[in-house]
Amino acid sequence: MNKILERTKEPATKNDIMYDVRLSFSQTKEYIELLMGLGFLDQVNRNDQTAYRTTKKGFVYIKSFNEIRSLLGKRGTKVQSQ
Repeated sequence: MNKILERTKEPATKNDIMYDVRLSFSQTKEYIELLMGLGFLDQVNRNDQTAYRTTKKGFVYIKSFNEIRSLLGKRGTKVQSQ
């Protein structure tokens, strides 16, 4: 989830997310639905296409995730960020 939120700091389409984060279309769709349901992503219009953007709440999640990973030190590198 963190990688998706990092990618959508600037608006991104499903295809942008799918290719940049290396997910299948169905995985991308599921994560977007989950993140929107949690209030971490907003749907926006970008060049007449549907795109997604990290919300303020999503930025709080990113910050918290990175702080926890930092606290874990080297073990934090094994924490899944998708």
